[in-house]
Amino acid sequence: MRIAFLQREWFENIGIMTLAAVLQAAGHKVEVFIGSAEPDLPSAIKRFNPGLVCFSCTTGEHIWALATAKRLKEELHIFTVFGGYHPTFFPQIINEYGVDAVCRGEGEWALRELADKLETGQSVEKIPNLWIKGHGGVIRNELRPLIEDLDSLPMPLRRIYDKYPHLQNNTTKHFIASRGCPCHCSYCYANALRLLYRDKGTFVRFCSPGHIIQEIRLTKEQYPLKTVFLDDDILTYKKPWLHEFLNLYQTEIGIPFICNVWAAWLDEDTCRRLAKAGCYRVSMGVETGDENLRRQVLKKNITNEQIITAAENLHRYGIRLLTNNMIGLPGETVEQALETIRLNIRIKTEYPWCSILQPYPGTEIEETARQAGVLKAHDEQAFSSTFFKDSLLDQKNMPQLVRLHKFFLVAVKFPFLLPLIKKLIEYPLNPLYDMIFLLTFAHRYRFANRLSLKEINSFCFRNIGLYRKSINNKE
Repeated sequence: MRIAFLQREWFENIGIMTLAAVLQAAGHKVEVFIGSAEPDLPSAIKRFNPGLVCFSCTTGEHIWALATAKRLKEELHIFTVFGGYHPTFFPQIINEYGVDAVCRGEGEWALRELADKLETGQSVEKIPNLWIKGHGGVIRNELRPLIEDLDSLPMPLRRIYDKYPHLQNNTTKHFIASRGCPCHCSYCYANALRLLYRDKGTFVRFCSPGHIIQEIRLTKEQYPLKTVFLDDDILTYKKPWLHEFLNLYQTEIGIPFICNVWAAWLDEDTCRRLAKAGCYRVSMGVETGDENLRRQVLKKNITNEQIITAAENLHRYGIRLLTNNMIGLPGETVEQALETIRLNIRIKTEYPWCSILQPYPGTEIEETARQAGVLKAHDEQAFSSTFFKDSLLDQKNMPQLVRLHKFFLVAVKFPFLLPLIKKLIEYPLNPLYDMIFLLTFAHRYRFANRLSLKEINSFCFRNIGLYRKSINNKE
């Protein structure tokens, strides 16, 4: 069977590549289509002539996916399945026209079974993980157990993106060695996913160090790889695994790499090992400079002192630091947001990254905002594809907080401008502030990810449209 994966944004989706590898191993032909890259998407799909079209979408991105599925259904009458975080937690999306099935949770075996049965004309109504539109209504199947042995999965099928030269020639490639996050942050879907899979296997799983090393080695042989980006939620979670992986990486790969860390688990020995293996930079969650907000609202049990110590350890071994921060938390004051900036200044982060909190439906922080009476009336269609534009919280100081977000990098890098910035955020000069944000974001993104001038120009050209759309745009 021919199977098409559709996505809107310009990036190599590891989830799609893994699903494609599973399907190819089962004898199916797979191709990916990036909506913004195709002048006439329905015609491109028609030429491929798939029997199954798959969408993987997050909240916000599902709006484009639904519109595209409806158009394809009207023109081509093909079977569609929606997967990813949004359909997993809001499977009622299956009631929308254009959606034939929803895959909840891990999709490898469910999608393979669906493709096999569609190809042979068998009933698809009883496939675990899938909600299916049946003759008598929606059939809601239970979840199958989690995939415990990640080594049993084939290597991601990276070549499906080779049709797009910009992605094929990208010198940074992304890899994931694990599934599941050990943390319980209120703003993340990981908690909901953990509850969904209760009693269905180990939630946090790692493949063997040798398995991910082999994947990186093969990618290095096939592409102009200059930077390895390890996208695991927290690479440093399991120390014995980490030590074995870093030893192998140092001897067999030797390319600068980037990873995500957790401040409480970043001691000096870990930083020394990371640096020795070639770690160029890490991403570390700070979120807010106010410990009460971090603990009580975000449910992130990390102190400022732990963050400061972790940063000192990183700097000691020459590892650059990107901090993840948020502005616009429920009940946050402008002064508390300024404390986030001051903490970033103190720890000397090279790459300050900041988003505006999005209280995604189904997360704990959405309920916190609702109970506090600061959540605007909305439905899931209100969410934007970007978390850099605006807020869904109804707080009197939100305009000032959103404007402060646009100055975040400038304030951290040039602290002497803080008095001026505190005055500027009182004025609604939003187009100017948007331009300042976009320029500083591009600068940070380029150097944090070791991109050439050509690569960052290409990135900006292909992604600027996501920012231009307002949070209430339904397109």
